[in-house]
Amino acid sequence: MLEASAGDTVIEQWSLGSEFFVIVGGTAAVSVDGEQARELGPGDFFGELRALEWGAGYTYPRLASVRATSPLKLLVFPEGTLQELVDRYPPVAEVIRAAVADRLPRHS
Repeated sequence: MLEASAGDTVIEQWSLGSEFFVIVGGTAAVSVDGEQARELGPGDFFGELRALEWGAGYTYPRLASVRATSPLKLLVFPEGTLQELVDRYPPVAEVIRAAVADRLPRHS
């Protein structure tokens, strides 16, 4: 379990960490290129793209920054463990992959 104070940056855009985070308590703001993209609260997650693709032979940077907007409690899945979870529980994989599809920038 990781705790962050309001105002703390949990992940920085363009960094290469591969942890996956689930918010247990508190709120966070997601920003992309300095612009707020969405708010997150209990049950929401982030870091899924890097966490799922870390061992695939290529590297994605973090595409957004996440900052605590209130005291935050996070369940942290270390590098490599999210893939084990989604392999074991396909419905979890479906939810996470849907979030990836929704959150990735779309180019026409």
